[in-house]
Amino acid sequence: MACKKRVDLSFDVKLQVLDALENPEATIMKVAEKFSISKSQVGRIKQSKESLRELQQSPSILGKKRKRDQEQNGVGGALAHWMTDKVAQGARLSGHLLKKKSYRACSKQR
Repeated sequence: MACKKRVDLSFDVKLQVLDALENPEATIMKVAEKFSISKSQVGRIKQSKESLRELQQSPSILGKKRKRDQEQNGVGGALAHWMTDKVAQGARLSGHLLKKKSYRACSKQR
């Protein structure tokens, strides 16, 4: 038996897999064949049904393959806050200025 290449599915395709599993005649094997994925991947999608349905409420994530949480903590968060304030004040920011500000924030944390 040949090994299948790993297939990363986007969230909207995972939701389609869940919809296919809701069909009474559907089996994990049939759904796996339909989407050309492994049976274990279908099983993992089925196990994470609740979290996938919660993500369905966020339309911006549907085309993506992974959910990444953007933390606004630490240096990156402070820099983002500072940058937002400066832009609101009408300041023109350059990449050099942002690097300089970021470096200063990093050296203060050490």
